[in-house]
Amino acid sequence: MVLIKRGPCGGNGQDHPVRWCEFCVKGGQCSWDLMDGGLQSCISNGMVMATGAGICQALVRFLRNNKRIDDMINRVFGKMMMVSAAVLLVACGGEDAGTGATLATVNGTPIKESRVGEQLAQIPAELLQGREADVRRQLLDRLIDQELVAQEAKRLKVTQDAEYKKQLEQVELQMQANAVINKKVNEAVTVEKLREAYEASKLQRAFPAVKAKHILVPTEAEARAIMQVATPQNFSDLAKTKSKGPSAQQGGDLGWFRREAMIPEFASVAFATPIGTVATTPVKTQFGWHVVLVEDRNDKYVPPFEQIEPQLRQEMTEQVLQRYLGELRKGATITYAEPAAAAAPAPAAK
Repeated sequence: MVLIKRGPCGGNGQDHPVRWCEFCVKGGQCSWDLMDGGLQSCISNGMVMATGAGICQALVRFLRNNKRIDDMINRVFGKMMMVSAAVLLVACGGEDAGTGATLATVNGTPIKESRVGEQLAQIPAELLQGREADVRRQLLDRLIDQELVAQEAKRLKVTQDAEYKKQLEQVELQMQANAVINKKVNEAVTVEKLREAYEASKLQRAFPAVKAKHILVPTEAEARAIMQVATPQNFSDLAKTKSKGPSAQQGGDLGWFRREAMIPEFASVAFATPIGTVATTPVKTQFGWHVVLVEDRNDKYVPPFEQIEPQLRQEMTEQVLQRYLGELRKGATITYAEPAAAAAPAPAAK
């Protein structure tokens, strides 16, 4: 996987160390970052940031073809889930069997549909297309492993172990903190307040942008042949039949994008071509040759609320938490221990 760009994330005007996949010419519309062989969401907002269709469909196809969803399941629901959840199962006596149909039994202990459903809900729907049955089976196998670990922990009486008690205490403290934080955030960060913040700050988030389509082909000769017949009216149809890029089925549509979201060669042509015309020369990039149609341009483009909402939510969440922690500190008595006095130097030998 070749990552081609680092720069502004999601069109919010801030520079974040986010990298965009080589298949996503759309740049800022795709915020999945492939690092360390796994998936991480945009580290600037902690959430997927994309337009209507959700996660960049080109990247979804890449992940599906290369079985990266399996890596995601292993990473997110593998060792971490097995260990921490097994600790809780032992602590609770394995009482939470879930609800719904019994999908499997482990030494007589049932694993219910609801437990698989809870884990399945944490995987983006776009990554499940055509694979839900396989993913369900993988998650069920993880839950079986988790139950086996929990049962073995009971057999070995690990609940009497000091290290176990220490880990359980840490898990409980983290769960309590998460519960308090979630309660405060859910109360304070509402869609209504997010929309108010959007209206109040959208002018500050504006940036020059272009709305364009493109047709990607391997050779210059193919690109020039397409340019001979391409018009604004037939461009989408040509893209669907001729383009080798991931946006082909969308008629080559790239939506709105800022200059920094594109590799320089493409951006230069897109921002220089008059509105409503096909660029007079094809663009060569590392992906091939692009025929570009510029549909619109806006010097003060404001991304729609749906695109900015994840960033707004993160910003507001951080503000709420900072205020809340400040209030807790004001109402608490906090005493810092004095640093230990430095030992007096030993007398010099005579």
